[in-house]
Amino acid sequence: MAHKRRKRREIDECNIYIRKQFQRIDNQAPTPQSLYLPIILVLWIPVIFYMTSFSKHCQLQS
Repeated sequence: MAHKRRKRREIDECNIYIRKQFQRIDNQAPTPQSLYLPIILVLWIPVIFYMTSFSKHCQLQS
């Protein structure tokens, strides 16, 4: 029984730690600068991918 109780306490400590990490993320979230960078990166990835595939297509044509 004691072993089970210890296991549960470890899980609780882990949950508390995760909650603290999420609160820290929430506190940082409102700043627009931190939101712009991932959005820009996500938007640029398909553009770059499209450009590289397009240039390869052009090279094959010529």
